[in-house]
Amino acid sequence: MNGYGAVAWLVLKSEFNSELRNVSRANSYQSMKISKIVPMLVAAVLLTVTTASAVPVGSPELLGRIIPGTPADPANAAVMVNFLVDAYNFSPTARSLGDNPNDPQLETYYLSPGGSVPAGPLGYASLGGALAVTTQNTTLDLGTGGFTYITAKFGQDSEVFYVGGLAGQITLANLTGNHNGLSGYVLFGVPDGGPTIALLGLGCFCLGFVRRRMAA
Repeated sequence: MNGYGAVAWLVLKSEFNSELRNVSRANSYQSMKISKIVPMLVAAVLLTVTTASAVPVGSPELLGRIIPGTPADPANAAVMVNFLVDAYNFSPTARSLGDNPNDPQLETYYLSPGGSVPAGPLGYASLGGALAVTTQNTTLDLGTGGFTYITAKFGQDSEVFYVGGLAGQITLANLTGNHNGLSGYVLFGVPDGGPTIALLGLGCFCLGFVRRRMAA
């Protein structure tokens, strides 16, 4: 190799090594960017999946509405649910039920069963294992399930959904007719033999219905 060739080789070698260092720095920079971006992307994907996995609970699951629906403590919420259950077991036709004589408040009950509410007889809501939660978040987690009804309070009004067979996250819709946010909910299960007990309750409901008609 002559002198010119040796010089040219050194120049090419120097440029080649310089390019390698540039590529290495670029790769290192890209790696740093990726190491920061990937966790954010993973978090965004997980958030999207979590939100998308929440099952909407609305008109198909609606059993009825109580206007106004106060108070919202578990004992009174169970009275609300079971009055609607009695009415549904008597006839699933959507209708205004008027006031509930077992509820201390003066309210109007509306039976509005959706397509996801199964054919009766429905069982009664049980206070045993009832779960009352104060929250403004309409998305909640039912865990492995086991609940049958949920009463949700929006402003002064309440609604009852049938959630039997549902598990995991659900999102509640406000179907009360007002534009208020959620203030809380109560979850209920149905004990073994609930439908049988409900049939007995249906007889009492029918007697009360006849008495009110005769007194009108």
